[in-house]
Amino acid sequence: MLSSDMPEEEELDGQTGSSTSGSIYSACRIADFPATITIPVDSSVPPELRTRFPGGALQFVKDGERIAVLLAEAER
Repeated sequence: MLSSDMPEEEELDGQTGSSTSGSIYSACRIADFPATITIPVDSSVPPELRTRFPGGALQFVKDGERIAVLLAEAER
């Protein structure tokens, strides 16, 4: 999803969020393991991501107040 596709806050009509389609894997924080979201870079992501990270995956990890962004490159 492109940031330009995100709805404006006033368009949510009292909802607490919005959704997107495609393969997204997430996990809440459990014990010492931080919350994560992993997105495979496939045909469901914007073309800009496919061009920059072909065949890989992006993982976002929340650790306290920080968010780490990790890249898994495509297997060669």
